[in-house]
Amino acid sequence: MGRRRFKSDGTAGMHALRHYFASITLADGVNIKELSEYLGHYDPGFTLQMYTHMLPSSYDRARQAVDRRLERLARRLTEQSRSRADHSRDLEDLDRGPGLL
Repeated sequence: MGRRRFKSDGTAGMHALRHYFASITLADGVNIKELSEYLGHYDPGFTLQMYTHMLPSSYDRARQAVDRRLERLARRLTEQSRSRADHSRDLEDLDRGPGLL
């Protein structure tokens, strides 16, 4: 009967498992240098060449950073505006004097 041999085409087996590991760790924020060490690559540049397509886009990261900062700024300005409005209403009440409408 003979022995059967399995030839991996990259879609199954350990090679696919390594790629899966690389993709999920990159997606969760592991940096290239760390991933290179985990995979046993001598040069992080090689790892970067292999997996750069799996890294989040720098445009997306930059856009998200600006969005987060502007959202915090908008919240702070809204809170300050409300606080000033409350303060000016209190001053108006003081200007009217006691018992005057």
